Amino acid sequence: MKSLAICALIQNEGHFLAEWIEFHRLVGVSKFILYDDCSTDDTLDVLRQRARGDIIFHSYSGSWDCERYDGPHNNLGCHKSNQMHAFNHFSQNHSDVAEWCAFIDPDEFLYHTEFDSIPSFLGRFPGVPAVVANWMIFGSNGHQDRPAGLTTEAYTRRGEAGEPDPYGRHVKPIVCMASGPRWGPNGSHCPVYDSPGVLPVDHNGNPSPWSMRPEAEDFGLLVNHYYHRSYKEAAAKLVRGYHNIPAGYPGKDRLDAHDRNEVEDRRILRFLPKLQKELGCTSTQTPTT
Repeated sequence: MKSLAICALIQNEGHFLAEWIEFHRLVGVSKFILYDDCSTDDTLDVLRQRARGDIIFHSYSGSWDCERYDGPHNNLGCHKSNQMHAFNHFSQNHSDVAEWCAFIDPDEFLYHTEFDSIPSFLGRFPGVPAVVANWMIFGSNGHQDRPAGLTTEAYTRRGEAGEPDPYGRHVKPIVCMASGPRWGPNGSHCPVYDSPGVLPVDHNGNPSPWSMRPEAEDFGLLVNHYYHRSYKEAAAKLVRGYHNIPAGYPGKDRLDAHDRNEVEDRRILRFLPKLQKELGCTSTQTPTT
């Protein structure tokens, strides 16, 4: 079986991290390499409480927010960001922790609609630089305030596959680290690989060279993206913004576009009983830390 890691940039996600970590352990992630972008909440405490020797944590530091980790750039307009600095730091310093690595965010949950183990599924794709997962954009579910219980349990409504356009056609890469990925010219969704003639593939093995798909699919390897969450949390995101990201991002129009609730999608809840057991909670309860 192939080994799988997650690399992520995190900021003020302490309330959600326990669920996110335990869920991904359930689907086969064996290492978490996390870069903290100046969090002011209890993020570090949660990580300490959830540690099992499989979490590598980097506090915000010039050691990774620096020119060395800018990566290759061109004139496509992609701004430098701490996320791409973190990804390039991982690629240069931690590429040996696992054969594959998913580069996702703490509001994203990676799973397969048929395979319980993602590493087992990735074993079907030898010799490719990456396998991409379709984004599923989940909305507010009508929640005004942060709901009790788990994110995966509280938010079960999303947009149609590919909606909102163009955000919903994005994919996230699960990268074979032997391919030497580097981030810069194409943004955080689409690294550059050492063998440019060998293309990433989708979950069917079809070439998928870019950060977006012409036609999105809502089965197979998916990333449930809980970008909006409740209305109160969306409003707080507007006020907070992001460190080292141009002012005004994300804007209200972007958040409103992500409030998609047309489709009821409960497939990820097949993991709920085991997830609740790991978190020490029952339905609608907040997990203990």
